[in-house]
Amino acid sequence: MSYAIILPENIQKSLNKLPEKTKIRIVQKLYDIRDDPFRYVIPVKGSDYHRLRVGNFRIIMSIERCKLIIIVMKIDNRDRLYDHLN
Repeated sequence: MSYAIILPENIQKSLNKLPEKTKIRIVQKLYDIRDDPFRYVIPVKGSDYHRLRVGNFRIIMSIERCKLIIIVMKIDNRDRLYDHLN
């Protein structure tokens, strides 16, 4: 079974600000991992989140195994992302 991907409104706005090519790559990568996300993601140290690399961008997500849901928490350039992660 595939996981459902949830993009909150603030994440959708952030995504829409990115260049079209980057946006397409990120969305495609999210849909590619739906069947087995733990094969592609890495746990974020010191939190319950996971990260996914797409070029110079990182996607921070919460994965709920019981409900088969991936909730995207943050998408940002790798240089800025970890400073603002709370």
